[in-house]
Amino acid sequence: MGSASATATALKVAFIGPPMSGKSTAARLLAGRLDDADVVSASAPLVQVEQVMLAVAGLNTVDVDREVRRSIKRLIRSAFDELGLDIVREVFCRELAEAKAGVIINDDARAALLPVLRSFAFKIVWVERGGAVTAVGPEGSQHDHTIDKAEADFVIANTGSLSDLETEVTRVQRSLGL
Repeated sequence: MGSASATATALKVAFIGPPMSGKSTAARLLAGRLDDADVVSASAPLVQVEQVMLAVAGLNTVDVDREVRRSIKRLIRSAFDELGLDIVREVFCRELAEAKAGVIINDDARAALLPVLRSFAFKIVWVERGGAVTAVGPEGSQHDHTIDKAEADFVIANTGSLSDLETEVTRVQRSLGL
């Protein structure tokens, strides 16, 4: 698209759901089917700082346990909060404003970003694995408030089968007119 108004006219889709529900896989499946799609990450600044920290320690992400990596990201977020910067929201909004693709996909937005997603007119796709979880955001977690699947425009039930997930992504893709 290339014009300054690309973000305003682009179709925007956010995949939201519990950890390990298949959000990133569903986003990659959708993006891989489209010629003019970009995936915009909300957690990019946290990941970048984490990578620098690990590199200083002579480590990389495969060397470190997932829980330790989550702790590192919480520490980084806390440091930015102490500086009075909502770095995730600020960078995410800047990335969205600069995006030029006809379809913008996000796979890692948290509950705190739901108002941003809505203000940019994102279509929300709830991804759940096994169908048991109906909300994300227990008190005291990294999610400031819950996102209930009732707030979603579409729901993907991920059975754990890649074939089934592809079928669900196809259904959402058709519903979006893509």
